Amino acid sequence: MSKINEYHCPSGHTTVTRDTEPRTVTPMFITCPECKKTATSCMYQVNQSQQPTYEWFIPKNIEEMKAACLPVYGDMFNDDDYESMLEKTESTGPGMYRKIDLK
Repeated sequence: MSKINEYHCPSGHTTVTRDTEPRTVTPMFITCPECKKTATSCMYQVNQSQQPTYEWFIPKNIEEMKAACLPVYGDMFNDDDYESMLEKTESTGPGMYRKIDLK
């Protein structure tokens, strides 16, 4: 069963996430996908039955890493940056978050 978490930013946005893999390490702070300000974790002390809008996952290749980064950070990284981030993700397990397709 995946755990649900919330992140809140100073602008009042709430990002609801779910963990998809047991070894995914999630951060205390993320960049709010709405306003790009820093959003803070609720440490899973939230309603676990709510519908998440984002999910944590471990990217398997550069394309998945880019797909997770581009909506939040734009094109500020080059291919070497993505390769370095992917290597760190594979070895330590920090996850990336991506929007869930709710269709």
